[in-house]
Amino acid sequence: MPRHLGWLACWVMVAGCFGSDPDAPLLKLSELLPPTVVLAANSRYLSIELEYDARDIGGCAVLDASFQATVDGTAIPITERGVSGGSVGESDPCAWPMLRLDNPPVGAAAIAMSYPRHTITVDLEDLLAPRSAELVPDGPWTFAPGQAITLRWSPISDLSTYKPTVKFVTGLTPQDLRDETTLPFTVTDDQMSFTLPPGGVPGHLDVTLQSSALLPLGWPSCAGAHCQLQPTPAFTHPIVWRQAAAGPTLAGPALAGS
Repeated sequence: MPRHLGWLACWVMVAGCFGSDPDAPLLKLSELLPPTVVLAANSRYLSIELEYDARDIGGCAVLDASFQATVDGTAIPITERGVSGGSVGESDPCAWPMLRLDNPPVGAAAIAMSYPRHTITVDLEDLLAPRSAELVPDGPWTFAPGQAITLRWSPISDLSTYKPTVKFVTGLTPQDLRDETTLPFTVTDDQMSFTLPPGGVPGHLDVTLQSSALLPLGWPSCAGAHCQLQPTPAFTHPIVWRQAAAGPTLAGPALAGS
């Protein structure tokens, strides 16, 4: 081989070694094994993400054109069909298929997904059942920092079936630093009592129902896929802090001519 051709071949190999890897290929969902269905569900919204390990499948999943999803017959809109944004070797090269439905049917029982040669059904149990928390005594959600409050929870069965978690969450916008404070509480019949944190930082109250050992709903019943349930607040409400009354000042009344 002439010397100049040898050098050319060497440079081509070097460029190939140090060039950027191509984006991960898009693979139709119907060509893959069933995904992991990551579910978040409460009475306010229902969201679904269909996930894989990009290295295991050698690419990124994309929904088939005929993919459909419903909850008790109501269509669940697709918000992301699947996108490749990097090479398979990167830590997070794929935007996985996602669906979201705001204000899902109250008490809906099941999700059904279908695409060529596959069906996935998810038994929602009571995840979309209506739930409420009312102040005792009733009144505005305006409190002093460190104030003890009581909520009447409905349905009362939640307090024995699940292990609730009560949190005060700060960081109301993406620019704020999010922080969570878990609040110890006591239960008497249908009432939960706890003390708000001191400080008066703007935030909101979250009540999340976690699965108990007797009824493990952290992994809802699935057919045709593996499901994961993300802890999702069953109730949330902003906290308004009461303004402290202005105290007496040291300065006396202004004197005329001063």
